[in-house]
Amino acid sequence: MYRIFQRIASALSLCVLVALPLGGEVHAADPVAKSFFGGVAIEGFDAMSYHTAGKPLEGEDSFETQWRGATWRFASAVDRDKFAANPTAFAPAYGGHCANAMSLGKLVKADPEIWRIIGDRLFVYYAERGRKAWQGNEETKISAADSNWRKMFPNLGD
Repeated sequence: MYRIFQRIASALSLCVLVALPLGGEVHAADPVAKSFFGGVAIEGFDAMSYHTAGKPLEGEDSFETQWRGATWRFASAVDRDKFAANPTAFAPAYGGHCANAMSLGKLVKADPEIWRIIGDRLFVYYAERGRKAWQGNEETKISAADSNWRKMFPNLGD
């Protein structure tokens, strides 16, 4: 029995090591950055709260919706319903992947607690240095990121 457990544990460890991206870079082209377990977008934060509360609030599993193959959680039914009515208006740009990395043509998972709203769009970043790289250079960075996003996901239309 012990050997069976050892083999299972070894196999699981190998799977996790192979599946974990190095340096945050995503290897499978998925339009929404999701948690490894559970497929939850932006680590369970309420995408609406950035726009309405001015900060990321944790979502609850009792207020969920599905969009683009991910589970999106919200702090309230009102936020969930507003998002579900128009997800492209409220979801983070580039599916919650790092906006700075996207401007460089890379798909990297972001930290949803490092963010900015520019115009009416929510951008999340892998690290503070990425957010700072955009300061004073937003128009150029957004243009490059939008272009790279369309190349990576031409069928999404946004």
